[in-house]
Amino acid sequence: MKLFALAAIVAVQTAGPPPPEVAVVVAGAGMTDFAEQMLARVAPEDGDGWFRRDPSAFSAADFDACSAPGVQPKGCVRQILAARGAADLEGPPTVVVWVGPGPGFYTGWTCIGVGETPTATDGQTISLDWSPGHEAANAQKAAGCILAAAAESGW
Repeated sequence: MKLFALAAIVAVQTAGPPPPEVAVVVAGAGMTDFAEQMLARVAPEDGDGWFRRDPSAFSAADFDACSAPGVQPKGCVRQILAARGAADLEGPPTVVVWVGPGPGFYTGWTCIGVGETPTATDGQTISLDWSPGHEAANAQKAAGCILAAAAESGW
């Protein structure tokens, strides 16, 4: 009986806190399929990732206007989030991952949260190399980008 109790205590102590929840929307003009694959890696459905991806009150279509010629996507996304009260929504913070082309084998990501400004400017605009062999580095950068944008909510 003591062995069972000890095993249960060790299991609870090593479990750690659950990953934070984030409502992520992928939008933009780029490799959105690659972005969804990357999100599945950093936030798998079983909840065993950098964060847990929750449904969002927004869809990619809500940000279509931000792709128009001459529009600055980051500012446009922030305006839409503010106009629709994203900072005041119940539940996890909303993050929009704006995907665009990058040079060579790179895809550009800009992670935009509900704040007026980024919490980590350099970490919220990244380039991911989608060629084989870069999955682990991409996952770390992608998770950092999203979590930095989620921190704009004031967590």
